Amino acid sequence: MKRIVLQLLIVLSASLALAQPAEDAKAVAAVRAVLAKVEKAIRAGDVKTLQACYKTNAQGARALAIMTPVTKQIVDYIEAMDAAYGKGSAKMFLVGDNPKTWLDNLSKAKIEIDGDTATVTILDKQEAKTLVREKGTWKMADPLVLSPAKVDVDKMEREFSAMGVAIQSVKGRIGKPGETVKTIETRLLARNELELQAAPKAAANKQAQPAPAPTVPLTKPRLPKPGEVTERATTTPGLKPVYTGPIGAIQRSIDATRAGDVEELLACHKTNEAGKRILKAYAPMMKVMAEVDDKLVASYGKDAPKLFNGGFPGQMERNLGKATAVIKGDKATVTIPGEDDPTELVRENGKWLIVDEAFSDENGEGDMMIRVVPRITEALKKQLPLIGQPGVSAQAAKRMIEAAAMSAIGMDM
Repeated sequence: MKRIVLQLLIVLSASLALAQPAEDAKAVAAVRAVLAKVEKAIRAGDVKTLQACYKTNAQGARALAIMTPVTKQIVDYIEAMDAAYGKGSAKMFLVGDNPKTWLDNLSKAKIEIDGDTATVTILDKQEAKTLVREKGTWKMADPLVLSPAKVDVDKMEREFSAMGVAIQSVKGRIGKPGETVKTIETRLLARNELELQAAPKAAANKQAQPAPAPTVPLTKPRLPKPGEVTERATTTPGLKPVYTGPIGAIQRSIDATRAGDVEELLACHKTNEAGKRILKAYAPMMKVMAEVDDKLVASYGKDAPKLFNGGFPGQMERNLGKATAVIKGDKATVTIPGEDDPTELVRENGKWLIVDEAFSDENGEGDMMIRVVPRITEALKKQLPLIGQPGVSAQAAKRMIEAAAMSAIGMDM
């Protein structure tokens, strides 16, 4: 896990230098017409028109039907907040960035044409969308609705349903005596959480759970020296491997990272209070990095993350099957192929814990890291949908991700 932190700036070290193709005036006009339809359909909650503007499958059309009316609710909520408390007063949108700002600036977007692919840049490069031309017709090509899996759309339906109920519950209170921006947004967030928690357990567990993988025995590649025990992880074809001992502790940490389970992540590390603060700040970013890693592999193949010279949890996970642990009493060193440094662990109360000086704030840079990491996290989230888009190669995705993240920490490239 240390490598995730120590290699962060290396991951973000290259520059963005995408080619700027010449604009085709006729194509630009056609793309603007599609954008105008999209804006009008969202503001009106017009599902059918919006579906016609997107390249998608049946599940994607369902996703648009779920999102469109709630997005209209969010825009209406923001306008009501603006009217009651001043423009820009609303800060809590439940869906990330302010969708009204995005819509307000859609007509002013910069459009670049490259053959049958159009890149739409909104809000000074903070938002980017892709359209593709098929049989002379331009359509939005958003990964969120391009070809989503049923389980993803089921999850979306639960989340957007909760948002819609939450917005409806507070909208009538906006501008009332005693209500402020803070009280409205507190009510909004609380009701949203309540609705999510109240969702039927059956809906949350629609996806069948696989049978637990059998415990894989560890083999000993060589005879141990006195006072030393070696351990190598092995895998079972067709099943996710189950690791024990120090290697198992690293796997649990990676699983917690992917799940965004901060408490479990903390429980996998031995650190001080300052280190816990840093680890909590890093957890959301590491989760997004795992998502970026997965998207790179799905879009460009298993070697795509190697373009970043390390830093993603998935790269470490893919090599755990070749890892070797050397145990000396209550201390262990795990060597993972592809990682520059071994991972140190200690055993306390029978449990192996990762020891990572990057999460102890020994160098006094904790406060700076805590300030910067959330900005990097948001930058990575915004680039995630662009990975695998038509016309976006693995190298182009690398440049976009690195440039956005470097910009987030004040190092524009």
